[in-house]
Amino acid sequence: MVVVNTGRGGASDDDVDVKALERRQPRLAESVARAMAEDAIDSRAIFGDGKEVAIRHGDQLYRLRITRHGKLILNK
Repeated sequence: MVVVNTGRGGASDDDVDVKALERRQPRLAESVARAMAEDAIDSRAIFGDGKEVAIRHGDQLYRLRITRHGKLILNK
């Protein structure tokens, strides 16, 4: 099961079970996917030509990096 968080923090009744929605209402699932995609940030906008960025969250510092296999890794 794939659950997509709506961005309100934590799991809630507002989360969308995309796979179940695709099975029951494929046209609605497509609309939801398009709407959620508009909230996405392309990784190229974050990384530019680099492979690693530092992210400050509260008083913690994290590193987000692209692996040699093209995956994203977040480390504290």
